[in-house]
Amino acid sequence: MVCVDETIKLSVNGKFVNGISQSSIKKGYLCLESEGAEIQFKNFRIIELPPGVTSEEQTAKKVF
Repeated sequence: MVCVDETIKLSVNGKFVNGISQSSIKKGYLCLESEGAEIQFKNFRIIELPPGVTSEEQTAKKVF
C-alpha cells in the first residue's frame, strides 16, 4: 500500500488491486489480514513520514 497526500493505492504482488483518491483521513491503524487462510508477509516495510507532512490531528497515537 502506498499513501501519498490524499491518494491511497493497494497492490498485491506488484499489481494494483484497489485505491482511493481525495481521502481526507490521514490517521488510523494498519491492519493485516488474510481471506480465511494462513498468510506470510515478506519484505514488509513501514516508513515514517518526516516532520511537518501531517498535523498532530492527522496522526494516530502510538499504542505499543
